[in-house]
Amino acid sequence: QMTRQWIDTGLSSSDRNAFLKNSLTPFDLQHKETGKAFRAKYANLRFLTLEEEMTAGKFSHVGKRLETIRSVLKEALDREPTDDEWAQSCKLTLSDLYTYLDLSIRARNRLVQHNMRLVDFWARKMISFSVGAREISYFELVTEGLVGLTKAAENFDGRGKFQTYATFWIRSELYMGISRLRPGNHVPHRVSQLYSKIKRAETMLTDAAITRAHTHPHGGVSG
Repeated sequence: QMTRQWIDTGLSSSDRNAFLKNSLTPFDLQHKETGKAFRAKYANLRFLTLEEEMTAGKFSHVGKRLETIRSVLKEALDREPTDDEWAQSCKLTLSDLYTYLDLSIRARNRLVQHNMRLVDFWARKMISFSVGAREISYFELVTEGLVGLTKAAENFDGRGKFQTYATFWIRSELYMGISRLRPGNHVPHRVSQLYSKIKRAETMLTDAAITRAHTHPHGGVSG
């Protein structure tokens, strides 16, 4: 089951919907129909079963391994390898190579299409509870979320639950997108994260110093 759609804020359902509507930027309103079409298209697509996710993940991972071999071959040859050279390096016939690549793409597409609701869920949640997210559009947030979902599908190897795995990638791309697209913000996401960690460390050290001062008011062991 997907995480409950709204954090309990004490608001009624209608009040939450009104809050979300008022949180949208003017640019969002231009894409309101796009958002409706997005939800209407994918709302009826069920989440895959664990077995279906495992099968799709394994085929997707085969494609990633083939692409890794191609990258290594390209570096060794110092040029783009031909498909025949690629197939030979994979110890496959050219026909088998094309078959595995096609199955990999189909598997990734299936993982993405059946989990589009996760992107919509997290984009709307960001708009509801993040000031930075309300400064950019729903349309842009969905785009960033889809990048994360696609990366998750490309890297998933069939182990574990895909929804949990994809949530990490979606949220990560959304946070980076907010840092990058937020008006007037030119600080990279990783720098922003590092700054937050430094501030937390400073707070912890300050608290520790205060505690130590209370414990040893005369600054050390008396002789």
